[in-house]
Amino acid sequence: MNKLIDTPELMIDERLLFTSMLDYILLRYNKIVLLGDLSRVKGFLQASTPYHRSIIAYIVSERSDEKTVLNIPVKGIDAKPDGIDLVVVCADRNEKEYINKARLWGGSSIGIFALGRDSVMLGAIREGESLPKDDWPTRMYIICTLQRTGSTMLVSMLRRTKVLGIPGERFTTLLKRNVDKKIISYDEILPEVFKRYQTSNGILGLKIHGYQYPIFEEAIDSIRGKDKEIIDNLTKNASYIFLARQNLYEQSVSLWRARQTGTFHMFNKAKSDNLITILKKINVGFLEK
Repeated sequence: MNKLIDTPELMIDERLLFTSMLDYILLRYNKIVLLGDLSRVKGFLQASTPYHRSIIAYIVSERSDEKTVLNIPVKGIDAKPDGIDLVVVCADRNEKEYINKARLWGGSSIGIFALGRDSVMLGAIREGESLPKDDWPTRMYIICTLQRTGSTMLVSMLRRTKVLGIPGERFTTLLKRNVDKKIISYDEILPEVFKRYQTSNGILGLKIHGYQYPIFEEAIDSIRGKDKEIIDNLTKNASYIFLARQNLYEQSVSLWRARQTGTFHMFNKAKSDNLITILKKINVGFLEK
């Protein structure tokens, strides 16, 4: 019997982000390992598909009676990292400790992706901005909206201009959980977020859903030291764009469907065809009630 079967189910936002991470990794690496807390590894694997698991060679664990986790082999820390391209660190409060262990285990030639810290920056990495800029942005705008309003399409178009920042959801509940667990702190992550998501002309773009605003406010209020005045000045002089959907009925149905299927966005035909099949079944059940 698998002792990790009682691992709590992922929140919707956590599952979406983990799936996004796995998609990102799948496109860039051929053979990876997971290293860290087995309970956290199991949580990460909950979001994976057979396609994602095809590149996971094994799980590295210092101490475990488990031989496999969701059919992925578990090996000791003495396993040789031959042919491994990336180590994905899965940990909670002790993430920094596990990052150091991953560096010792894999050496300097193998990349490291940390589940807590790097998840916050994944959006920018996917946009090609691998490192934060040294300079702060000079102007900022915030898209204030709710789910299923077309905000994803809007930020996609804004990104393509290459001059209107790299807007996206940065103040997520997953970020707050990572801060609450002391994996990362607002002090260390906010300057990086503000600098990374700007375009070369100094414009920063953010998107904030209503339920995310308290997280944004908490993060801004927590900043101390030399960065506080800069960030306060940017937020006070920011432009706010309010995006709403006129038909609230269609918006609520869209959100209900997304939550039922676990699919909030579609980027390829295979997923689209599969989702259409699921939606037909859901709609029939909904109409029969």
